[in-house]
Amino acid sequence: QHFYTLRQQCLSEGRLFEDPDFPATDASIGMPKFANVRWKRPKELTPTARFFIDGASRLDICQGALNDCWLLTAATNLTSHPWLFRRVLPSDNSFQEEQQYAGVFHFRFWEFGQWVEVVIDDRLPTDATGKLLFGRSANGDEYWSALLEKAYAKFYGSYGALDGGTAREAMQDLTGGLTEFYQPKKMADGQEDQLWDILRSGSEMGSLFACNLKSDPTGENVATKEGLLRGHSYSITKVCSIPGLVSGSDDIRLLRIRNPWGTGIEWNGRWSDKSREWKSLNQAERKRVGLTVENDGEFWIELVDFMKHFDRLEVCHLSPELHSIEEDGAGDRTSSTRRYRWELSALDGQWIRDTTAGGNISFLDTFPLNPQYTIHVQDGTTGSGVVIALMQKYRRA
Repeated sequence: QHFYTLRQQCLSEGRLFEDPDFPATDASIGMPKFANVRWKRPKELTPTARFFIDGASRLDICQGALNDCWLLTAATNLTSHPWLFRRVLPSDNSFQEEQQYAGVFHFRFWEFGQWVEVVIDDRLPTDATGKLLFGRSANGDEYWSALLEKAYAKFYGSYGALDGGTAREAMQDLTGGLTEFYQPKKMADGQEDQLWDILRSGSEMGSLFACNLKSDPTGENVATKEGLLRGHSYSITKVCSIPGLVSGSDDIRLLRIRNPWGTGIEWNGRWSDKSREWKSLNQAERKRVGLTVENDGEFWIELVDFMKHFDRLEVCHLSPELHSIEEDGAGDRTSSTRRYRWELSALDGQWIRDTTAGGNISFLDTFPLNPQYTIHVQDGTTGSGVVIALMQKYRRA
C-alpha cells in the first residue's frame, strides 16, 4: 500500500479510504471479550478533530481498555525526540481538508533493520456509548496517539496482539535502537552510583527509559501502599539532580516518571507532587527541574526509592544513524550528545536443521554448530564497552 497513491485516488473519487488489509471487523480487534465494537472516524466523534493540537507532548497519551501500557510508555518517550517522532509520524498526516484529508494515514516502524511504512484508515474502535475503546489523547479532539496505536496493531495483525508486552520491544520498533534492561532492586546494595551513571549518561545520549514493578500473582494492576501499580509499565521522562536540602549534603538524584493512564493513582512517598520535600526547595530550583502539580499521571521519585520499589529498568540506546539525523539539523539536539560516539553492527543468523541448529548445551556433540561470532575489544581503551542484544524475528506472529 502506498500512502500518496491511495490518498490521491480517494480524493479523485470523492471517498474516504477503507483499508481492505485491516478491515473494521472483529478480526482486527482479535479479542473475543470486546463485543459490539463500533468503528467510527474521528470526525464522527468530534467534528473539530485534529491530528495534533499544539504539537505532541509526553502528557498527551492516555491508555484505554487494552493492556498496552508498554507501547504507550514508548510513545510517551518518543515525544521528547521531535526529529525521531517525525520519522514515525510523518508531518503530512492531517484531518484538514486543505491538507488533502481522505481518511488515510501513514506511520513508520522499524523491523529487522529496515523502516517499514504502515498505511491505515482512520476508523477507530468505540464502545456502545461512542467513546474510544483503546488509547486516546488527553484532549478529546486530538487523535495522533489513537491512530498510532491502530497502525501498530495492524503492524502485528490485531489489537489483541498488543495485549501484553515489554516497553523495550516497542521502543525498539519506534526507534531501531539497541535495548537492554537492569534490575534496580538487585542493585540497591551499594550500586546506586552505577545505576545513576547508566541513567545520567543514557539521558545525555538521548536514550529512552521505561520501568515497572513485578506483576501481582492475580495478574491485575494492584497498587502498592506507596501508590505504584504492579505489572504496569511507566516511562522515565527526566533524569536530574538538585542540591541537598541541608547545607553541605550530597546532591539529590531524582527521576520524573509517568503513568500512561494519564490520571489516577500516583507515587505518594518522598518527592511526590505535594510532599514536604518540594516545599523545602526554593522556587527557582522548582522551576529549573520543571515541577508541576497536576493530576496527569506524572511524578518525581528519588533514586534510592526507585531502587527499592522498581524491579526492572528498560533502556533503548538510539542508533548512530538516528544521531546523524539529529546532527543534520532535523530537530533538537544537545551539546552533550557530541561526547558519546558509538558504532552499531547487526548480523543475521538462523538455525538450519543439520547445519546450524545445534541445540542447547545438553547436546555437547552438536552445540558448537550453533551460529558463533567473535568480538575483539582493544585493550586500554578508556570508557569503551560492548552491548550485545539478541532479537528473535516474528516474535508476535
